[in-house]
Amino acid sequence: MNITQFLHSEKKLYEGLIDRLDILISLCDDSKNIEVLNNTSKNFPPDNFNEQILFIIDKEKRFLHNKEIAIAMFNQFNSKLDINQLKNKISVVLNRKMPQFKDLIKYQYSNAYKDTVWGKKEWLDKNAIPKPLHMYKSR
Repeated sequence: MNITQFLHSEKKLYEGLIDRLDILISLCDDSKNIEVLNNTSKNFPPDNFNEQILFIIDKEKRFLHNKEIAIAMFNQFNSKLDINQLKNKISVVLNRKMPQFKDLIKYQYSNAYKDTVWGKKEWLDKNAIPKPLHMYKSR
């Protein structure tokens, strides 16, 4: 391995570390945004994962990213899942369009899949854009 190859491998290592730090920073910021929701644990559905997702969305009353739902559920959810596993599970469940989610819609505000949020049909205006009161938070 020459010096250039070594420096490229070091660069990749540090880019990976920076990506992990960005995720941790984002999780901290998002957990502050949903801190109020976590204080309402007395009404949190204990056993039904789908009802838990609906509870989070209803409680926030705005379009949410999968990650925001996962963060809100994380403190309530007694499981061996980490935050990314929980986020992936939420994504799978919501994308199956189960009957429980008939009132939920997926709204994608850019071409990037990560810019997908979930909310209620009635939170859209006549142009199928989220009303300001129910607007998602961009990343």
